[in-house]
Amino acid sequence: MNNSLFRKLILLVVMTLMVASCGGGTGGTGVTASPDVSAGTVTKLGSVFVNGVEFDTTGASITLDGQVVSESQVEGMAVEVSGGISGDTGSANTVKAETAIKGIVDDVLSTTTMTVMGQTVRLDDAAIISTLGGGDVLADLTPGTSEVEISGLVKPGGVVIATYVEEKSGLVENKVKGYINTGSVTATTFDIGALTVTYSGADLSDLPGGPTEGSLVEVKANPITPPLTAISATKVEAEGLDAANAPEAEVEGYVKDLSGTSPDLVFFVAGQEVHTDASTVFKIGNAGFLIEGIKVEVEGQLSGGILQAVEVSLRDSVRMEGDITGLSGNTFQLEGMTGITITVDSATEINSTTDDFATDFADGTHVRLRAFPSGANTVLATRLDERSPDIDAILRGPVNSFSETGQTVEILGTTISTAGLSFQDENDLGISEAEFFAALQQGRQVKVKGTLSGVVITWTDAELED
Repeated sequence: MNNSLFRKLILLVVMTLMVASCGGGTGGTGVTASPDVSAGTVTKLGSVFVNGVEFDTTGASITLDGQVVSESQVEGMAVEVSGGISGDTGSANTVKAETAIKGIVDDVLSTTTMTVMGQTVRLDDAAIISTLGGGDVLADLTPGTSEVEISGLVKPGGVVIATYVEEKSGLVENKVKGYINTGSVTATTFDIGALTVTYSGADLSDLPGGPTEGSLVEVKANPITPPLTAISATKVEAEGLDAANAPEAEVEGYVKDLSGTSPDLVFFVAGQEVHTDASTVFKIGNAGFLIEGIKVEVEGQLSGGILQAVEVSLRDSVRMEGDITGLSGNTFQLEGMTGITITVDSATEINSTTDDFATDFADGTHVRLRAFPSGANTVLATRLDERSPDIDAILRGPVNSFSETGQTVEILGTTISTAGLSFQDENDLGISEAEFFAALQQGRQVKVKGTLSGVVITWTDAELED
């Protein structure tokens, strides 16, 4: 029996004992369920899919910022689900969706970036956008006028990776979720990104020790007119998992405050403290990929507010688009990127005509996918979308190595020549080749784009990614 299976069996025994001793809870289907918890983004409906688990929501309480909503209203949003988890299925007792920002748009910087409430908002490539005029792009929003609610995952430094953006009318409060900037806390103020928060008159009942630098908080305030460079908070709350104990817990987010020496590491994800040890399985090739700011999914046991990691996965760090070639069983490559082998398994989310991999996909099918590295030049797909025929080619992933003098970047064992490319920073603003290479380090996310002609890709752009 392998170590991973053994640990899962142990978790199942613990869960059973806990249910027997305390009576358990009632899941969405009326089945006794353990108090498991999963925090991440709703990637698909028909029940809700979070962190690769399909949760049955029959009879579950579903809320958005504390208000009861329907299942369809939480698609694309960051949620915390409590209930029972068994492999890649679950039964939800509660689904709690939350917005990260409520406010007026400060500025629209590009097709994928804007600023709101002093925070830099970058769109996830699967972000859902809804405007009052029926538009679905950032250009449909008006700086200084458009009110928005944004859901997504928070990064340090005043950055939110938005998975859902909705234009609203008549917001009754401003809200921002973020990490308190290092060195910014005074007796009355602190900063989140470019926003200064005055908290002297705020409800701090959830922060008995007061605000601390580096902590993840949610700030609420009465609406004020932009530009929002400073607000007076009505309430400041600590952010993180609602539960302190759970036999199985999953959390998705970005690594912060990484410390320790492998295998004994300590870091935070979405405000949750995570510990690893020699038994932790890294589904990212090796622990060397674990760096500050990288997106991960952590699974393990939650005890006393600490998540002891059983598995750590590099979450959706790889994006690829192109035409399938070499399809064999559940593996394939993409034309022009045949050095990378892609695997689909039972946990892969399939979005196609019939949502069946064997039926809908063949050599020549144009696809877009999300994945994480499973080896030096292999990836495991977490989501696979069938697309209309196209010549677009995209490869995004962690940089293995690079050479400014040789004008090359290696991603997942695939070497890309940067000669003659256009370069952009994280905000899609043009930079020089020298500035691009100066910002690189091993593990840094880079996206290259090009066009496919036959079996050859002509790369045209290289972008720095979060």
